[in-house]
Amino acid sequence: MHCTATVEVPNFPQYLQRCQVFVQGKEELLGNIARIDLCCTEITNAVETLIVQIQQYKDEFLKQLQAMKGEMTREINQSIEEAEASIGQDTVELKGKYSAALRHYVPNSLTIFTYQIDCTQVYASLQSLIQIQFSPSPQPSSLSAAIPPAQVQTAEIYWVTGKSVQCFDVRTSQLHPPVQLRTPILADENSRWAVVDSGRVVLCGGGKGDTSESLVISGYSKPRKTAYLLSKTGEVETLPELQYGHQSPGVIAWNGRVLVFGSSRGPGGRQCEALVLTGQTWEAFAEMHKKRFEFTPAIWRDSVYLCGGARNRTVEVFDGVSLQLLEFRFPEGIQCMACAHGETLLVVTVNYLIVLSRTGSGSEPDSVLKARRGAGSQTFTPPVVWNEVIYSFDEDGDVCKYSAETGASLD
Repeated sequence: MHCTATVEVPNFPQYLQRCQVFVQGKEELLGNIARIDLCCTEITNAVETLIVQIQQYKDEFLKQLQAMKGEMTREINQSIEEAEASIGQDTVELKGKYSAALRHYVPNSLTIFTYQIDCTQVYASLQSLIQIQFSPSPQPSSLSAAIPPAQVQTAEIYWVTGKSVQCFDVRTSQLHPPVQLRTPILADENSRWAVVDSGRVVLCGGGKGDTSESLVISGYSKPRKTAYLLSKTGEVETLPELQYGHQSPGVIAWNGRVLVFGSSRGPGGRQCEALVLTGQTWEAFAEMHKKRFEFTPAIWRDSVYLCGGARNRTVEVFDGVSLQLLEFRFPEGIQCMACAHGETLLVVTVNYLIVLSRTGSGSEPDSVLKARRGAGSQTFTPPVVWNEVIYSFDEDGDVCKYSAETGASLD
């Protein structure tokens, strides 16, 4: 027997929306708990290191006291020997020698530990966590407020030059006029940027030059180490210098950090660096397996995927600590951009759309290759997918649109 029942739910769209908000809040809460656990682990490691250093200072101090004791004993014995040689000397004079020796080796104060703990970064991290995660409407006190750990899908793409920043809202198809930067920056066609959140962009590296390692042309500059935090209203903040120069790197904001991968020239071709906006230095991670440049990293399945790029047909996955080189290869090693689209990862090259998915149980994702129509520009900026359309800027600062189904140019 089969029974069918119909249940009427008043205001079902509102009920569904509340369920979705509840699920999203649950995921954000679990993410925050994981970050608190990570913070506790880091503090535990710092305390353990401090204990080891205190033990070292203790051993050193005891060694100094032992040496002081031996020197005091030697001088007192010497004074006794001198007293015995001149037994007829006044007792007061003999006591004065002992007193002088004791006063010499008993200081008014002893410095036992000189170790200092800088709690600035710990406090800043905790303060950012409180402001961002637990305040109903956080108001950052400066341009370099921390990146929200939970990546929020932005509906804006940006075009940045050395003098201006321009925003395109994909929801309304509105291209806002360029906004002059309040301070000019070092930026050129080899600089790359990533959207931090709605209204802020981090720009890294650059430097004009040929991509050939062996070719040296007069007038070409080295890959730059510069980094800036820009807002769409024109504010500029200079960030700490990168450890390596990066020309045409992959840049992305992920898990509260800005990540920079690779370079077309110089020693940064396989380097990966990360910076918390409130931090003071860039942190280097394990090197990539392959040199990579002219590509856009993408966040997919809780990892950062580094897909292709000029002269590169491979894919690597960054899990926050190490990089894994996947086995399959792309049909061409040329400039490309990648973006997550639901349960799939879309990689747009000049001639193809590669669709990656995780339908099987293996470690390698499945791939579907589609030849795309209308190659268009070969320069891609960080894209956004909206209503089955991929939006990006080309090398001339014009908005380009591509089909998320076929990869065909829609302009």
